[in-house]
Amino acid sequence: MPTRKPGAPIAALTELPSPRVGLSLGIGLAEIAAGAHAAGLVIGAFFPELIYLTAEAGRLAVTGIAPRAEAFVRSASRPNFGL
Repeated sequence: MPTRKPGAPIAALTELPSPRVGLSLGIGLAEIAAGAHAAGLVIGAFFPELIYLTAEAGRLAVTGIAPRAEAFVRSASRPNFGL
């Protein structure tokens, strides 16, 4: 069963981070994307409501990206109830 990522979605930020913090968050996302690529996974898109952050020692850090189910849903066949 999937578990909720630690932290809060980046979409919940009430103000824009400074350019320095934004760069740090971008690097964190790139590291996650690189790890996924190395594992043979594809990240089709990043959605702010699914990128999770924590504030550690007063600094924002990316803690994870929740997967989207859209590709899975598109790949499913429609149920046939014999009607």
